[in-house]
Amino acid sequence: MKVRFVSPPFADQSSLVEVLSEWLTSVTDLKIIVAWAKHSGFSRLSSDLLRFKSGGNASLLIVGIDEAGATRQGLENALELFDHVYVLHDKSGRTFHPKLYVLENSRNACLIVGSNNLTAGGVYFNYEAFVVVELDRSALEDEELLQEVYRYIERLLVDNTCLELTNENVHLLIGGDRYGISDEARPRVRQKGRVVSEDSDSAIDAGEAPLFGTSHERKKADPRRTVRRAATRDGVFRELLGENAPASGLSREAVGATDSGSPVVRRWFEQLTNSDSQQPQLRNSNPTGNMRLTKARLAIDHTTYFRQVFFELEEWRTLRGTLEEADVRFDVFLREEHLGVITLKVDHDPKRIANQKNAPTFLHWGEQLGERLRQRNFAGAYVTLEQLRDGSYRLSIAGTAMGVAQA
Repeated sequence: MKVRFVSPPFADQSSLVEVLSEWLTSVTDLKIIVAWAKHSGFSRLSSDLLRFKSGGNASLLIVGIDEAGATRQGLENALELFDHVYVLHDKSGRTFHPKLYVLENSRNACLIVGSNNLTAGGVYFNYEAFVVVELDRSALEDEELLQEVYRYIERLLVDNTCLELTNENVHLLIGGDRYGISDEARPRVRQKGRVVSEDSDSAIDAGEAPLFGTSHERKKADPRRTVRRAATRDGVFRELLGENAPASGLSREAVGATDSGSPVVRRWFEQLTNSDSQQPQLRNSNPTGNMRLTKARLAIDHTTYFRQVFFELEEWRTLRGTLEEADVRFDVFLREEHLGVITLKVDHDPKRIANQKNAPTFLHWGEQLGERLRQRNFAGAYVTLEQLRDGSYRLSIAGTAMGVAQA
């Protein structure tokens, strides 16, 4: 294994264009994984890439479209220059941001890892820094490192966030403003009083992306997004995420951290109404069969929290239009009774919001639990939903919210 550090644009240093051009003459397989790829970058490499492809060699590109970094020309160039092109977009708001170049043949391989996107700035013009790792595939340590990189690439490809780009679906990405795909032929525009540069890292709202699924990979939590509890006057706690200030009426001294040994990483609770508890008060009214997941007394945005945070890792499927549904397994407790694990449906449709902050997410009680609720009147009791550290869920209905002490 041979490792060297490269730091363009200094005259005594190589550019990424030069390193790639040299290696493309001796390898048979190319894989590039970058946050952004633009015509401005491809134009510096197009002759090398076309020569490589015409020689019957294999090439793959995984590229991001986040933070207004993608362009129409870049995506179109990618389809022309690579055998397989994939676009990765995590609609939870995480930015796809790697810069990895893998070149190999049966004997040798080259890994390039650094700050370089496939843009003019990244491959030639900007102040960048990257390492070039040359591998001898006959050496066990070198081959193990290469296989570790392959496992990373495969993990990206099989995730629901990764979409293969084709000539048939490229127009779905570049049409309209949903994904922020820009046009390099147009002058740069100002956003909120500033010019957006070619390699800007300015964040944009990820929003809902029907072309892309929800990642099934579990992600590390932000260490600054600690879960804290604050006691209200009626003894109920509210969940405070990150560095949010305590809600109105709460003293700063009332906010304390949760027990670090607790298996609960998220908790939501609400007092059951007659409708939620399947006890309709109007004559001839039928039970709804569901409960709306509202803001309740928590410091959350309930229009996105349950879909994008609480149940983010579940396997969501589109039923029709913008309506999505997931099957969630809960360990269920009804006061003193433990019912075991029950699968309940959770569905989400942003159309329900209707500009009035209505609840877009419903939990459906199902046949077994719905029957228990109809037999016993739980109106006024607290329902608590908890996500545990191991990724499982717990649902409890009791006189007070689970994990909450009375004042």
